[in-house]
Amino acid sequence: MPLSWNEIRSRAIAFSKEWGDETSERAEAQSFWNAFFTIFGIDRRRVTAFEKQVGMSRAGHALKNGRIDAFWKGVLLIEHKSAGQNLERAFAQAVDYFDGLPERDLPRYEAQVIKPQDPVNLRAAERMGRLHDALDASGYDGHALEVMLVRLLFCLFADDTGIFQPAQAFRAWVEECTTPDGSDLGPQLAALFQVLDTPEEKRPKTLDEQLRAFPYVNGRLFEAALPLASFNAVMREGLLDACAIDWSAISPAIFGALFQSIMDAKARRNLGAHYTSEENILKLIKPL
Repeated sequence: MPLSWNEIRSRAIAFSKEWGDETSERAEAQSFWNAFFTIFGIDRRRVTAFEKQVGMSRAGHALKNGRIDAFWKGVLLIEHKSAGQNLERAFAQAVDYFDGLPERDLPRYEAQVIKPQDPVNLRAAERMGRLHDALDASGYDGHALEVMLVRLLFCLFADDTGIFQPAQAFRAWVEECTTPDGSDLGPQLAALFQVLDTPEEKRPKTLDEQLRAFPYVNGRLFEAALPLASFNAVMREGLLDACAIDWSAISPAIFGALFQSIMDAKARRNLGAHYTSEENILKLIKPL
């Protein structure tokens, strides 16, 4: 269960008192970050790796054996320095790691801006559309495909809006609990959907820890059993690419238009022409 803001505030105050006098970069660095994540009720080991090895790029030359102090895929890259060190140099060092990371793993160091006149994230529609087309081409079509895409859209949105804890839990589950060739992704998704449709107290006590962490989702979205979908490596990569988008930046008011664009390749190309923005809807409704 997510922590309340009051609990987070209390933990943050205690953290600042405990670590306020620490100045050494290496003495207690890992303990520091373990304690930091605890402020938000996050088990650091579940989301963040220490000393992540990655290729570096500086002045056009590749440098091997660079190590990121702490790394949360797609969310956070930490370059830990002692008190008084030059933070601009630390930032430049962190940026040097970017070329050695896949685009979807880059940290979200800037907030995505959705303009009122164009709230539809076209990249999201395109990535989900490609996944739809690949499943359709594999023979997974009709109502089962539509329900599958709706469920995946929910999981993507839940990953970035606090419904799933910690953030990016769905993405981490896909990366860590399915094989790179995608051969077991269909059965694993079926298992996840069944877990999401089962209240926590009714789940098997031997259930995998990562699956057990997902919340119960009522409303019957995950109730019906679907035929097993057959994924491959490219389709799994496509789902992970969709996971890399910040779905919290997409207004729920446009999900109907977004889903229509996923179903229809032509609609994806003309998405902006047929979408009535939330802003314009409110201009009409509020005076009434």
